Amino acid sequence: MKNEMKRRIARSTAAAIVAAAVALAPGVAQADDASSDSTSYTTFGYVPTDTQGQAQEAAVEEQVREVESFNPGETLIPQATPTESRSLQAALDGSYTVVSSWTDNQGKPTVARRGNGTTWGLTKVQTKHNATLSMIQKTTKFPRPGGRTTEGSSIVYKTDAIEWECWLGVCNPKRSMSVKVVIENARLSDGLQKGLITAYCEGVTACPQWVINVTG
Repeated sequence: MKNEMKRRIARSTAAAIVAAAVALAPGVAQADDASSDSTSYTTFGYVPTDTQGQAQEAAVEEQVREVESFNPGETLIPQATPTESRSLQAALDGSYTVVSSWTDNQGKPTVARRGNGTTWGLTKVQTKHNATLSMIQKTTKFPRPGGRTTEGSSIVYKTDAIEWECWLGVCNPKRSMSVKVVIENARLSDGLQKGLITAYCEGVTACPQWVINVTG
């Protein structure tokens, strides 16, 4: 009798343990799923990284917000004495029409003209390199450290589009693309700089869609 009673108690205890484990299992699974979830971001512009190339998720989120909030508007560009010998007629030609004006990361007025469609200007970079005006503006506004240089009478800007995979506050780059913009600073006879010469994603002829998407 005592042995039978012990067996019943043992079976009851085992059943209770199994029931408790089943009840807890979904919660454990959810916790595991939550801890394994990662978040993806795409940034345009500089994000600080450590020696292993990793970034803090807070820094990635901050750069995303900064780029998304950027509004170039239209900058009033002061007239200047022409320093490039072009006739006023040439300056007023359709290819020299100013399409957009804004300021770069140092507050310098910058312009994009329509261009001739083959060697310089916005039409050329749109059709040949699949670059957008927003991409151009944001490259000049958010260059990487050391990514704004002067070469002769031109200003060259470089920055990076990066896809990140973030987990537990730490982000690792999945893929990246370097974007380059060249602005000619010499003045035309309308008193404004010639402006945009070219813009492209380095290493490819046409910028991929994911880079276009991140620049808006």
